[in-house]
Amino acid sequence: LMSYIHIMQTNTEKMSRLIDDLFIHTLKELGHIPIHLKEQYSREVLTNILQPIHYYVQTTNIHFIKPTMIPNVLIQVDEGRLEQVISNLVTNALKQTSNGDTITITTYIENQTLFIQVIDNGNGMLPEDMPFIFERYFRGHQPERESAIKNEGAGLGLSICQHIMEEHHGSISFHSKHKEGTTFTLTLPIS
Repeated sequence: LMSYIHIMQTNTEKMSRLIDDLFIHTLKELGHIPIHLKEQYSREVLTNILQPIHYYVQTTNIHFIKPTMIPNVLIQVDEGRLEQVISNLVTNALKQTSNGDTITITTYIENQTLFIQVIDNGNGMLPEDMPFIFERYFRGHQPERESAIKNEGAGLGLSICQHIMEEHHGSISFHSKHKEGTTFTLTLPIS
């Protein structure tokens, strides 16, 4: 019961942050996004982020595979903002997947960089959408089959994710193949 209460609290806080998204874009236009970097260990941060996401995805009949081992390195991170990025990517993956599909999160270290990948085997993106996915208000084409969740949103999410990752001195990139799935890759420098 306490676990589910914690998930409800986490999702309530998430909704509050989403309401602030338009405000964040306004601040971005003024040259300031509220990111408060703090040196923390990656394993604790990512465990805190992924646990509620895992419970949520389980309610949608999509298989969720967490990292088997999360590297435990120091990173400069705003945990709330990183959670916003990963949650947005998982929500987008749910919009492109159907019952029985899989969303996988992987983590690894390479060249003093922490990599976090969100991988789905859903619809993938249409080639004509790919150049625009990080643009504000771009929503892309609707999935061809019924998705795990209703395809809602204002098209702000990936634009905000890109700005948040840049403020972390990291990056966000993707690889997608239509009807085969999408992989988003986040990078964070190790302290």
